[in-house]
Amino acid sequence: MATDPQDISQAAQLEQQADAASSRDLATALYQQAQRLLMPPGVLWSDRAEYEARMLAFNRVQEKLYGVADRFKPAPAADVSSPVKRAGSPAPAEPIDAAPSGAASPPGISATQRNHLAAISRKLDEVEAEMKRIGFWSADPPDLQSQIAHGQIKSYLDAPSFELWLQQVFLPNARKAVAEADLPSQSQVGMMAMRQYDYHSCVPEAQDLTTLLGEFDDLVVSYAG
Repeated sequence: MATDPQDISQAAQLEQQADAASSRDLATALYQQAQRLLMPPGVLWSDRAEYEARMLAFNRVQEKLYGVADRFKPAPAADVSSPVKRAGSPAPAEPIDAAPSGAASPPGISATQRNHLAAISRKLDEVEAEMKRIGFWSADPPDLQSQIAHGQIKSYLDAPSFELWLQQVFLPNARKAVAEADLPSQSQVGMMAMRQYDYHSCVPEAQDLTTLLGEFDDLVVSYAG
């Protein structure tokens, strides 16, 4: 299907505006507009080179969407109630009612939000179980998180495989976001899976996994709404 060649340049401009945005909502909206230009719903690409260029840009924007929450996370407020520690004085004792470091969810969220986070966590468990069932789980995976930290991997397209990216990057990051109740407003991992397993060629054993990842996307959107 013919497409407007200006879409990619317009999407790049929106991405740059989002990079410089002063608020989380504005950055998210601009990134999402860029993605809609890059991958408009219902369009099938006959030119593989154009499709791959658009997917590369789409996934770069998606990685930035995942990082929006951290980018605009407020700095922790200074504890003005704590006494100033003088040289040579012992450190103050930890209060006996302090919350444990492994608390199930952060304070300040409602019971409804907590239940929703629990549903998202269960969906991630289902994704992991399905990956193991169909043989998409590696017993000795490479440390992709370290490669990301060193700039060797910027998106799942740089990973050795989509399955390793799911195992080593998506699942740990998603579980961390659930634990901190700090989820993005949108997720596209189901679309990524569909394009991996049901676009140029169909991978029958991955269809249930694709469905689960799409359900994860829906839960994220529902939580944000």
